[in-house]
Amino acid sequence: MTAFKNLNALKTHLQIPPINTGERFNYRGIVFDDIEGLHTMGSADASCVHLRAGVEWALVEYRGQVCDYGECLSGLDRCQTDADLFDALLRNGVFEAGLQTHPALVRMRRVTFDEKPFCIDQQGVAQHYGLATDYVDITPNFDVASFFATQQWNDKTQRYEPMQACLKKGVMYRITPAIAILPHGDEPPAYTPIGWQPFERPEQQRANGYRLAVGEDFSKVQTVTKFRFDHNWEVSKQIYDQFEGGDLLFPHDPLAEFADHVKALTHFTQAQINEASEKFARRKGLTPDNETHQAWLTQKGCCLVDENTLTPFNWRFDEHAFEQKLEEMSKQIRVRRTISV
Repeated sequence: MTAFKNLNALKTHLQIPPINTGERFNYRGIVFDDIEGLHTMGSADASCVHLRAGVEWALVEYRGQVCDYGECLSGLDRCQTDADLFDALLRNGVFEAGLQTHPALVRMRRVTFDEKPFCIDQQGVAQHYGLATDYVDITPNFDVASFFATQQWNDKTQRYEPMQACLKKGVMYRITPAIAILPHGDEPPAYTPIGWQPFERPEQQRANGYRLAVGEDFSKVQTVTKFRFDHNWEVSKQIYDQFEGGDLLFPHDPLAEFADHVKALTHFTQAQINEASEKFARRKGLTPDNETHQAWLTQKGCCLVDENTLTPFNWRFDEHAFEQKLEEMSKQIRVRRTISV
């Protein structure tokens, strides 16, 4: 596969148009513009309303990576051992259970749009706060995907850094998600419009997700195309500055502290272990026994306790600020009504 000389060359090749210019378009009588906002979209089961972040007519979406790993797997499938997978499922469940108690989610249960609640994608939230899930991130915003394609995470400094010229090739995936919006039999849609959530990161990253089956390779999903490019420090630095080193995409909030807390836990209850065991069995077709649980916990430096170590967690929730956030959100909502004839 031929690599483009840098990401800008790829962007030119893909003919990525500018956005937020206010330009209006007319496609067969449908008028739309290029302004980013929050666009309503009913869930597949019509139970709630998604708020997709970005431009309204985004026919393709992108995923950027600093290098080509061959396969593009979900976080859960990247676990190297059964102990790693069990640990990831355990922390995922603890995060989701803790999230249920967050005052923002409690408040959102009373917020509706056209008499329906907003969709709260807890796994989508978990994905964007660093927990392993069966999602891979995608976004309709090419610049956001470009950040993740050109910025290397430094574990020591806990910061993103611009990629310099090297032998590794950057990767940009492009997908046309329309075929994945509808459910397949009893399975939910693979495409998940995460968009606005009552936490900061998903909206800032214009986040959507693609749910992968066990062992599924995103690069082989129908309509996905992979492009490779050479890293260039000047291009990487320009994108780094555009997003203020990632601060615009990763605004700090207490949920990030909670996610870090969950990742650092070393004590788990029997109920939490049982839940992770059930998820492991569904994923692997094998139910681990208590002896195996204990061996995995020991291997990961963890142990069993009687009480939930997450109770209580200080969310430092600012109710007034959140009400302002809801008001700002309502101003960004853009609705396209359809009439049955």
